[in-house]
Amino acid sequence: MNQDLSTSLWPKRSGLILVLAFVLVYILPLGVRPIVIPDETRYAMIPWEMIQSGDWAVPRLIGLSYFEKPVLGYWLNAASMLVLGETPMAIRLSSALAAGLAALVIHLLARRFFRDRSTALLAPAIFLTMGWVYAIGTFSVLDSPLTGFLTVACALFFLAAQTPPGLKRQIFLALFGVVCGLAFMTKGFTAFAVPVVTIVPYMLWEKRWKELFTLCWTPMLFAFLTALPWALVVHGREPDFWRYFFWVEHIQRYLSDEAQHPQPLWFFLPVLLAGALPWTLLFPAAAKGIAREHLKLPLIRYAVCWALFPFLFFSASSGKLGTYILPCFPPLALLMAFGLVRVWESRNKLIQGAAVFMMVFLGLGLLVVWGVHLFGPDAIRPYTGPEAWKNLLAGAAILSWLGILAWIVRKRIPARTVQAFALAPIPAMIMVPFLFPTQLVGEIKAPGAFLEKNAHLVRPEAVVFSDDHVFRAVAWYYRRPDVNILLGAGEISYGINTPEGQGRKFGLDEFSRLVTDPNRSVPVILVQKRSRREKYMDHLPTPSFVDQNRGFVFQLFDPPGPSAAEP
Repeated sequence: MNQDLSTSLWPKRSGLILVLAFVLVYILPLGVRPIVIPDETRYAMIPWEMIQSGDWAVPRLIGLSYFEKPVLGYWLNAASMLVLGETPMAIRLSSALAAGLAALVIHLLARRFFRDRSTALLAPAIFLTMGWVYAIGTFSVLDSPLTGFLTVACALFFLAAQTPPGLKRQIFLALFGVVCGLAFMTKGFTAFAVPVVTIVPYMLWEKRWKELFTLCWTPMLFAFLTALPWALVVHGREPDFWRYFFWVEHIQRYLSDEAQHPQPLWFFLPVLLAGALPWTLLFPAAAKGIAREHLKLPLIRYAVCWALFPFLFFSASSGKLGTYILPCFPPLALLMAFGLVRVWESRNKLIQGAAVFMMVFLGLGLLVVWGVHLFGPDAIRPYTGPEAWKNLLAGAAILSWLGILAWIVRKRIPARTVQAFALAPIPAMIMVPFLFPTQLVGEIKAPGAFLEKNAHLVRPEAVVFSDDHVFRAVAWYYRRPDVNILLGAGEISYGINTPEGQGRKFGLDEFSRLVTDPNRSVPVILVQKRSRREKYMDHLPTPSFVDQNRGFVFQLFDPPGPSAAEP
């Protein structure tokens, strides 16, 4: 690339600006949005229980064995809680930092192997402004930390593969193994599957497949040694952990026709296209920029394998969640940055066309937002009553994006347009956490405010019940790991069926007998999803006090007799 052009388009302080944008978008607003069920309350409660119990080896949810994931993700959240307190920011910080780590790694890869400052700066900018990366990177879920570790791991292997045999290569391979071990301790065997399905096709493409038989031993050893101490401890404490974790959580989930979250083979394609927005509009331009001769570059080949084959691997799985393909986004951003830089040197009209299309899309979005606010029925208005001001903020977010894009498109310089795609969403992304529709969505997915409103009724001696939909939130907001389950147990079925889970799950008849027992001396609390209460209302005793919103119902059953409390 022309060095003068690169310097003029990316000032010397561009890296600092990118770091500042990351802090403003990913870090500072982490505590603004309310905690969402079920994932965020799960990944808050398990680390909290570790801190309270001092048991850092065996994951437990409401005091019951929870073997769906290893421990490192919980450790990261627990560490954040110890520093930042029991706050929304603490439980989301590891996800945000992992997104930043992945962005840093692809920046370093591009800078070292492409020796191109523009690509090295554009790659992390693309990655961090992809919609799916932002959504998951500011949400408490294990896929972002996993992606951070896998990005580091894949980069370390590539460094090893590009290094001549010797001590330095062995160090890279050892570090690769250590990071794979950490990824395994975060989310399991996916940590090994993603590197394997990336590395094997790449080495075959490079006609270096024989090296696979010599390169594998060092990382295998160090991955094993990294996970071994905890693996032995958890096996000693819970001998059934590895059977359940391997066969049920991995083999059955991947192969079974009755796997969790079954989806069709093509499920991840629209997730990828939507998740890469706004950069999806520049896919054709980026593809044109990667000419046939560029496919001879080792890092381009590696990034193609890194993006494509894990995507196919996840698509072949029976169970699918949209977050699973997040590890495909770092190499995708790397490829897009490389292609777009080469296209803008030729002043390609595809970039200008994509920018104009994005402006039209944003303009329509603005019309929809204000049209729904002014003319739509209350049932579909995201913001009403005390939240009406958010309509103005939503409009400002879209206008800021649209305005920056329009101003730079007028320059008619394709490189400026690419920069606009990276910079224009940032003001809107900063505003997004403040746009959470509490009345429309919060009352269905974020019960925190509702639960806290009734917290004064939950006395220490009260017996607390909930259903499998909201029990994690009840446990978290009331700090009650002893919450009991009414009817189905859902994801804690394994723990409920162990000896420690005996007496923690009640049917309707058992619950009714407990509540109507004339000798009961303590209050009973039941928090349910509203639709559940409406379904089973005729089978439940009449509560002393009821509070409800659109999504949840809080019920207090005072003990019989004159000791009944006034709510």
